[in-house]
Formats: sequence, structure tokens, C-alpha cells
Amino acid sequence: MSKMDSSTAVIVLRLAEAGDNHRSLVGGKAFNLGKLIAAGLPVPPGFCVTTTAFDLFLASCPRRTELSHLLAQCSGDDIGRIAELSRKVHSCLAEVRVPQEVKDAVLSAWRESDGERSFAVRSSATVEDAAGMSFAGQFESILNVRGADALLAAIKTCWLSLFSERALVYL
Repeated sequence: MSKMDSSTAVIVLRLAEAGDNHRSLVGGKAFNLGKLIAAGLPVPPGFCVTTTAFDLFLASCPRRTELSHLLAQCSGDDIGRIAELSRKVHSCLAEVRVPQEVKDAVLSAWRESDGERSFAVRSSATVEDAAGMSFAGQFESILNVRGADALLAAIKTCWLSLFSERALVYL
């Protein structure tokens, strides 16, 4: 996990931008919503927090060497250890704060998208709806999210769900 140059990084994309050659940054759900918007179909306004933001979050983990080691151990060869590894990964990431540059980008997009309304925070992982596999239902969705603090907490919850026992076993 390398440190990224966030001055050129795309941290947040409006859904209308998500279908514009950004699938690797936003995943299948957001990419397809962007295509629907481009086709003139009605889609509620929203935005997508990109994989760049997630990478910045992981890179800010003070225990990232331990985290990398733990993730390297997650394999189908030893499914019995997945629960333990999942707990250890969560322990590494639980206290990591969302980086300030990610907070700033997310909250700016939130305000532009009428931050007073309720939001749904859903995963759109780049591997989630790939041709060879589907992770449907494996990651957390948080509905009726209201307020800046709740939004940032929901994003982190969604990110951490990538390392849940069920997601790691499925992978």
C-alpha cells in the first residue's frame, strides 16, 4: 500500500460522471448508474466515493505492514482461520480515521447533493459485479444516513465490510 499523490487523485465523482470511463474507480453499481444518467433515465442525485479514497484510508493505517501480512494470509486453503483474520484486520482498521482530504471531498460532494436529505451508502466494489464473480449481498449497505458525521461513519462501515468474515470466506 503506497502513499498516493492526492493532489491529482479523484476522490469523489458525481454519479453522472461515474459512467465516463471510471469503472475501475467506482465499481459496477455506480458505473451503471452513470450510464443510466447518460442515457437520460431518471436516477436520484448522488455521488460515489472512489477506490482512491479507500486506498488513501488504507495507506493511513499506522499498522499497514501488519494489515498487509494479515490480508496475505486470507486464502481458501485455511477457511477455519478467516474469522480470526477478519477480527485482526478490523482491529488494525477500527481506529483509523478517514483522511482529511477524503473527508473534505466527501463533505463537499454531500453539500452539493443536498446534504439535508437521507442518503444510502452502498458498496460498489470493483470486484463486486465482475464477469467471473458476484459479491452481491456480501458487503454492508447503510440506509437513511443523515448528517455529515453519520455519512463518514457509514462510509467507513461499508469499507470495513470488505473484510468481514463472510466476504473473506466468499472471496
